[in-house]
Amino acid sequence: MRAKRRTETGKGHSKRLRKQGIIPGVLYGPEEDPTPIEIERVQMEELLHAGGETALVTLLLGRERKRDRKTIVRDLQYDPIHGDLTHVDFQHISLTQTINVEIPISVVGIPDGVRNSEGILDHTMHSLELSCLPMEIPDHVEVDVTELGLGQSIQVADLLEQESRIISDPERVVLSVILPKKAALVEEVEEEEKLAEPEVIGEQEEEAEEE
Repeated sequence: MRAKRRTETGKGHSKRLRKQGIIPGVLYGPEEDPTPIEIERVQMEELLHAGGETALVTLLLGRERKRDRKTIVRDLQYDPIHGDLTHVDFQHISLTQTINVEIPISVVGIPDGVRNSEGILDHTMHSLELSCLPMEIPDHVEVDVTELGLGQSIQVADLLEQESRIISDPERVVLSVILPKKAALVEEVEEEEKLAEPEVIGEQEEEAEEE
């Protein structure tokens, strides 16, 4: 992927670039100072469409031919109203050193608690942090929820056997099957009504006779 060094910075200049179909960004890494760059929106959209958030990206600056930098996308910023990409950060990395990366979670199957108990699948986490070599970065972490029943959950610790490189907090809940809010509220009200029900007079008399 080819990018250019930015000779100007600031909000006004970045806004003009975006109108021209160019995304402002920054390239940084252990071997160089942060460098303002600009890259064509079309290139970025193609990269992201192909799963580029976790892919290795060979970045060339200007007319450079010999020095190709191995990078990863470290940060993406979007317009909060229109959802358009507004800024991107690339990190220059070494292929022989481990790095920490956020990997998306891919859910497989329909939970038992959804199929048979009218529950819903609650996504508490949408990605996991892994520590691995750049050439070993997976596209995603697959999580099978087929056997997950109502009231059950999957924690990060449950995934360590299939993916030992995960470094996210092992106690965090990744996915769970819960009752829809309306159903949970009805169940709570019914329980409160049961507790609040007065004793029937006949029952009280029977208890008194037994005593």
